[in-house]
Amino acid sequence: MYQDLGYQAKWANLGATPADAVNDPAGSRWRPLYTIPSEPSS
Repeated sequence: MYQDLGYQAKWANLGATPADAVNDPAGSRWRPLYTIPSEPSS
């Protein structure tokens, strides 16, 4: 979880945070699982 959004690592990495996905989505090591905070609802 990062800023209330879930992320999944595209590959194993150390020291990288999902902030990379916010700053550079194309080159990020992270893939957001959804786009709206608190989604999916349970």
